[in-house]
Amino acid sequence: MKNRIKELREAQGITGRALAAMVGTSPSQISRLEKSKRKLSLDWILRLSGALKVPPNDLVNIDLGAPVPASCDQALMGTVIGFLFEACDQFKAKPTPKEIAAWITFIYNDAVQHGLTFPQTRELATTIVKVSQKNVRPEVLVTEFPAPDAQRKPRKAR
Repeated sequence: MKNRIKELREAQGITGRALAAMVGTSPSQISRLEKSKRKLSLDWILRLSGALKVPPNDLVNIDLGAPVPASCDQALMGTVIGFLFEACDQFKAKPTPKEIAAWITFIYNDAVQHGLTFPQTRELATTIVKVSQKNVRPEVLVTEFPAPDAQRKPRKAR
């Protein structure tokens, strides 16, 4: 997926060398990321969006269809995007930008509303991408996660 790292960096008058110093890497690594020769992992999405002071979805050029409210947790948004990218790589999925935007919104809202942990959020992203390979819309998924402090009932022995 095409990213906007170079465009956003240049618009702010930041050199590749300066951005590299801001995120603790080399200028050549920044160049590879800008040219999509290196995948944007969760770590890179969070580091670069923080350094450039842009929402993670702007960094990867994903229009969520509506302005992201100021109250949005940008770290969680970046995490959701990173988990989705990882899952797409894992399953060799090539969703459209519209599908990715819908998935991001769905997962982010679910994580906030249900207080999902990071592992639960990653599992939801993975499940959505896996199911998408079978042409099932994400809104038909039912996600029931136990509360983090809930104890599981032991199974009866047979």
